Amino acid sequence: MKHQPTFKRRNPSLVLVWTFGLFLLMHLNQYAGVLLGSALSGAGFESIISGEFSDHRTLLAKGLVGAILGIPLSFLVIKYLWRRSWDWLCFRWRPGLLLGGVLAGCALSAVVVGVTYLFDAVKFTQAPGRLTTNQLVSLLFGHAGWALFVAVAEESVFRGMAVREWASRWGWAVAIVLGGVFFGVVHLMGLLPHLSVEDAAWVVFCGILVNWLFVALYIRSRSLWLPIGFHAGWNFSLKALFGTTVSGKTSTMALYNSELSGPESLTGGQFGIEASWVSLIVYILAAVLVLYYPRSGTVQLLHPRPQNSDREDQAA
Repeated sequence: MKHQPTFKRRNPSLVLVWTFGLFLLMHLNQYAGVLLGSALSGAGFESIISGEFSDHRTLLAKGLVGAILGIPLSFLVIKYLWRRSWDWLCFRWRPGLLLGGVLAGCALSAVVVGVTYLFDAVKFTQAPGRLTTNQLVSLLFGHAGWALFVAVAEESVFRGMAVREWASRWGWAVAIVLGGVFFGVVHLMGLLPHLSVEDAAWVVFCGILVNWLFVALYIRSRSLWLPIGFHAGWNFSLKALFGTTVSGKTSTMALYNSELSGPESLTGGQFGIEASWVSLIVYILAAVLVLYYPRSGTVQLLHPRPQNSDREDQAA
């Protein structure tokens, strides 16, 4: 009889520390992107990495390195340092789910921007006509490459690693809350000096709701590729198409440039439109729809704990 490997749960605290370390390791590729951007634009390394200088060439360099170097690096980190099987992570290649996620992410982000615009909280300040062909191609490819890398890195770390591991011990509900706090805190790291305690707590709360949506996509599709696609489409749309503030950073190189103004309930304050009430309502409605609207019959969700009969729940 063929021996079945025994699944061993990992220490929850070590999971937190190790996944954060792997997340930082995956992002080392950005230094190569800065070097390439410096070579293309002639700007200094320090001015680019500090954010003082940015143009379509540095954006293209960042996106190319993210896609060509960052994504393979992420796969190597997952395989050789995280050491769970692709089936356990639900990371087998599913191009249809990736494409569907991208389209859904673009569509829902457009809904958020559209509703915010109707409340006069978004003003478009620059149109595509200002861009040359080279600038247009560079910004679209640059944003697309980086958005895909970020989606692969964040979904594999926060959902495939941390949430999946914690769910195997405590179930999805607890893992969603813990993973959401983790997700929110990581996205706060560069903004803490500029946010009040109340604003920081609000961003963490938003992180829990965003995490709920991503986990819903993950366990409904039983694949990481649907949330990866959604994440990439969402970021690409907000940054490359609408040029709005995302995770506290304003996109200056975009098809349209826009400014957020008005009450923080509509703009999300310094963090940006992802922390607005409009976005939160979209997260909640989308998560409920994904989890509870069956295409036919009973909704089959990914089981949180290992099942001996499932390949996906075996250790590497």
